[in-house]
Amino acid sequence: MQFLLFFFCTIQISLARENLKIEIDTKKPSIRLNGIILEDFNRDTIRKIIGKPTRIRKDSFRSHMEEFSYEPGESPHSYPIKVLNTYYIYDELGVMFYTENGKARMEEPNRFSIHFPNKRKFTHTKDLPFKPKKNFTGVFRINENELNPNDKLIPDSVDYKTNEFNLFGASFGPTSFTTVIDSLYSIKSEPYMRIYLDDPKTQRVSCIVLYHIK
Repeated sequence: MQFLLFFFCTIQISLARENLKIEIDTKKPSIRLNGIILEDFNRDTIRKIIGKPTRIRKDSFRSHMEEFSYEPGESPHSYPIKVLNTYYIYDELGVMFYTENGKARMEEPNRFSIHFPNKRKFTHTKDLPFKPKKNFTGVFRINENELNPNDKLIPDSVDYKTNEFNLFGASFGPTSFTTVIDSLYSIKSEPYMRIYLDDPKTQRVSCIVLYHIK
């Protein structure tokens, strides 16, 4: 009996690796992986649904932390910190879970990135230090609307001055480099999403980053 249960679980995880379906619901805030609600971004939770990551990588860099005083007339205090982030990479699926730390160091991931076939050509922002070796080719839905990576995401009525618009049944706002829209961010909804575009002309999805639901 134990052997059969182990065999069944192994088949389920193998199928998850080959055909990952990600569903976002902003009305009843949830993230589903192959129909299973992702309760959190903890490593054990993720492993039970899609198995172990292909690679685990660490990245460290030096930064500065600035603290502000509530006392009038006092200047902010700045001091150096060392930031260490860990990346749990699923090469076959084209997704990655990782930590985005500051002064406090988190052990469990708080970001979930999905990497589509469209290469990001914007170079004004720092790219992630690691990426999956393969692109995400599964199904990605927001509020039951399936995202087609070949489609232009930005409506003609939207430009860099637009504050808010509807996309996939959710509210988004644009970010821009000079007057060119380079990404979108979700507004007043969970999970918080950043959709990074590939190119100023095609405006297709290149990468989506999901933030942990509180």
